[in-house]
Amino acid sequence: MKVCNGNHAHHYNHNHNHNHSHSHSHGHGHGHGHKKLHVQRILANVRERKRTQSLNEGFNTLRQIIPTLPSDKLSKIATLKLACRYIKFLVEILDHGNGYPMDDQQLHRLFTIWRLEE
Repeated sequence: MKVCNGNHAHHYNHNHNHNHSHSHSHGHGHGHGHKKLHVQRILANVRERKRTQSLNEGFNTLRQIIPTLPSDKLSKIATLKLACRYIKFLVEILDHGNGYPMDDQQLHRLFTIWRLEE
């Protein structure tokens, strides 16, 4: 077995330190990239929470506009379906009015029929 002289040892240490410092600085870059991705993920989560809150507020507003019973616990899809049915109901009222306003009794009857349909 051949023993390395001081020059080889020095050369080995130089390469070892160089590689170590290179990977270490590379690690900082990777760490910085990891930190950047972490911040981006946090910001994306904040945006998603805001979007979800906005969507939920919209559904709550829609639930207040469409006629529902106090006992109705409508999912989002049920709310959308009911809103579509209600819009069709309102269009029918306008179409069948023939330019004459309906009295309250006619409206109540039509609304009751509409509400019972499903």
